[in-house]
Amino acid sequence: MYSESRAILEKIADVMSVQTTPTYKAAFAWLKDFHDNLKHGNVPACMPPAEDAGASQFTIATPPHMPSTSVSPAPDVSTTSVTVTPVTPGSEDVSMSPVEEEYEDKASVAAPMQAKGLRSQNRVKNLRKARDLARQIRQGKTHRVVEVNDVEALLDGPYSMDTAKDVLAKFNPPVVSPTQAEDVRNFNVGQQLPQFKAMLPLDTVQSATRAIHDKNSAHDLLAYWPDFGYATLEYLELMERIINAKNQLRDAALTLVWIDRVEWCASDVSTPFDDARWLTKAEHKGVIMDMNLSTTLVSANATPGSLLLHFRERLWLNTTCMVAGMQFMKEVYVRSKVGIVNPSYHAYSSLAKKREVAAGYGAADPNNECVIGVLNLSEVHWVAFHLDKTTQVCKLIDPQQSSITFTTLKKSIQFTVEPMLSMQSEIEYEEVRWCNQQDANSCGVWCLVVLELLLSKNEWDDSLYKLLPFLRMRYLNKCANLLRHVSINDDDE
Repeated sequence: MYSESRAILEKIADVMSVQTTPTYKAAFAWLKDFHDNLKHGNVPACMPPAEDAGASQFTIATPPHMPSTSVSPAPDVSTTSVTVTPVTPGSEDVSMSPVEEEYEDKASVAAPMQAKGLRSQNRVKNLRKARDLARQIRQGKTHRVVEVNDVEALLDGPYSMDTAKDVLAKFNPPVVSPTQAEDVRNFNVGQQLPQFKAMLPLDTVQSATRAIHDKNSAHDLLAYWPDFGYATLEYLELMERIINAKNQLRDAALTLVWIDRVEWCASDVSTPFDDARWLTKAEHKGVIMDMNLSTTLVSANATPGSLLLHFRERLWLNTTCMVAGMQFMKEVYVRSKVGIVNPSYHAYSSLAKKREVAAGYGAADPNNECVIGVLNLSEVHWVAFHLDKTTQVCKLIDPQQSSITFTTLKKSIQFTVEPMLSMQSEIEYEEVRWCNQQDANSCGVWCLVVLELLLSKNEWDDSLYKLLPFLRMRYLNKCANLLRHVSINDDDE
């Protein structure tokens, strides 16, 4: 008997996994009530005798916010008629069409939405189909309309400019700009799921997503605009992913244009930066075309590939760029046994939390011979440090050469980094004075340059100032190579 009940439960779990959210929640509520009654020995009280049980005798409690639903008894479930009573005016409940209509359709299991929660094998299958479509579009072998499911499947896995640009270029649904703010409403029993027909502006999508999350409701919610209609949270999130992906492809295209404009004198390139001296621009651009623009785990750190494109032109480097730059150095200078301090620790007020976050990338490993880190002390300026555990010397790096900043950086290291390293001797602090930032947005690049010079034990050369575009391009190349590269010919996940 136990094996039979277990087999039935496994079948139920399998069927539940492919239900839409409303159906799943209704069935889950009934299963939970059944479990509670079974646990407390109240099964006879919660259900009719087995020999008299029919489909019409099982009822699911209707939540107080939902309209009442009556099910007429019938000998066959396939002919069951469900009547939904009208919603009273002023109620928060909504429907896609007049609620007075009577549904006489056959009972059936709804197909799962093509969104988050797909089974792994279906996800991989759909991703392969999407990449096959991308190949056909590139080769001019198909001219069919790109549908939203194609785009969703493509963005559900790793994607690059190479794999996504042709598909997204052909996906151009109309964009509707609502004239009124969104109205968040409950999803009604019997209401049809809204279909994806048009896009909304990014700010509208984000506003509606926040509004739904702010409700913190256990029920399924919809965002509604009179001049657009309804949108589920899943479709709002998909819209945001599509808009972000198109913006990422735009940034990648701008990066390719920038690479074409970069110029440098090969004789100015010194060690350790000469490893990219002879790379052609075509090779640099190929890395950008194939780099994963979605999120990749690099040394257990989630790294959105698209954010690395901030290395281009004169953009201020973000935290992702800085952390990826240090991870590149950790891989290259293995003999130095480099530990990385998580720069996010500076945002916390609790000292215990600061130390916990700072050690997140393995900085507290006793096998490390040196520890490096960067900090954004003023939200707009990067500073860095290099702590050599063998010599007990910590080099402080501020490209703007501010005495106040040096003092602040030193205190931050003394209170947060030193204790987690458990060093026995007193640390000597030295200020790096031989690198001076010459513009308003290259502080991050110079921090990485000085850190790499210290790790490689090479001297500073003023000719590096003339190589700023080359250095940006080199770090972009090195950091992009940390990511998984996605070719249009990939057929795995």
